Amino acid sequence: MMGNTTIQTMVSLLSNYQQLVVKQLGKYEMVGEYLTGDVDINVRLLCQMRTIVFLLKTAHLFKDAKHVDLAEALYAVSEENYFKDGVWLQQKKMDQEANLYSYAFVILAQSYLYKITKNPLYAMALAETYSLIEPRFTVSYLFKPLSAHACLEQNSAMHLFEALTFAYYQADAIYMKDAIKQLEILIASNFWQKDKNVLAEKITLQNAVVSYEAGHWFEWVSLLWRVEQAKGRAFINKDILYASAIKYATLTDTELVLNEMDSVFQPLDLEQIRIWPSLEYLRAKTLIEHHLPIVALNHFMAAFFDNKGLPKEYLLDKPVEKVKSTTGYHIAESFVDMLSIGCINNEKIIF
Repeated sequence: MMGNTTIQTMVSLLSNYQQLVVKQLGKYEMVGEYLTGDVDINVRLLCQMRTIVFLLKTAHLFKDAKHVDLAEALYAVSEENYFKDGVWLQQKKMDQEANLYSYAFVILAQSYLYKITKNPLYAMALAETYSLIEPRFTVSYLFKPLSAHACLEQNSAMHLFEALTFAYYQADAIYMKDAIKQLEILIASNFWQKDKNVLAEKITLQNAVVSYEAGHWFEWVSLLWRVEQAKGRAFINKDILYASAIKYATLTDTELVLNEMDSVFQPLDLEQIRIWPSLEYLRAKTLIEHHLPIVALNHFMAAFFDNKGLPKEYLLDKPVEKVKSTTGYHIAESFVDMLSIGCINNEKIIF
């Protein structure tokens, strides 16, 4: 019974977030940085692309074609507002081209749209977006840090791997094969720590580890699992990475993830516990252990969602006043995958 209640809660939380998205789209045709306010004039491209992924993931789960229509409408509005002079823009009212992190989510959104609708226009758009980044496969571009620090960072490249592999295996983008291989080699040679069997998050220009992020370890496990499910060859062993992640990550008594660590795996912040690393941990745990972690899931949902079913970005946030539009991507990726392949008492979840 407890497992059934947990599943019902997960579905309810997805539905609550979905309603916020639908309400804001109904008013503005776009989402803002936050779903609980007005759409600011300079809202990021990333917010739109992650919301498209959220809508399509949940539409598949709920078998609701209306949300596919909403995703398509949001993409059309996004293309109108952010695709200028042959490139995608980082923000609505700025002329700055999108960074690699944002481009990765454009590719991912276009891939989802093509997979679900089979509209060849999305395949054409996907190929066009890919052509913008394919010539830039250099260490300095792929691993450019999102902050101003003089280092290399794997975050954007991880999401590019996510996008390219999804496009290749799920959206017929077979022309991306060589780029995926090249990306794998560059990620492994720069960030894989052979003695620890984990990926560094940031490294110096001399290849010394600056920091690790446990949430990204668990996210990588899920991405590698996805490649294997598509009959592909994972360039890192997901089981070895998961075992090492469990060994070096710091979890609370209720299995919440303290994400950022220094070069010797000591947590950098004991207070600011964010929602997304724990979502990635729960997803990876489900994929590797082949069952829904009911107790940890219940603790997580009680900790990170308020009595209205709205997500908190940080554990200590209360009450929830703002709901980030980018968080739905993590909630959907985690919960939908868990509901799709998880088991309770060795029985497959039937949704």
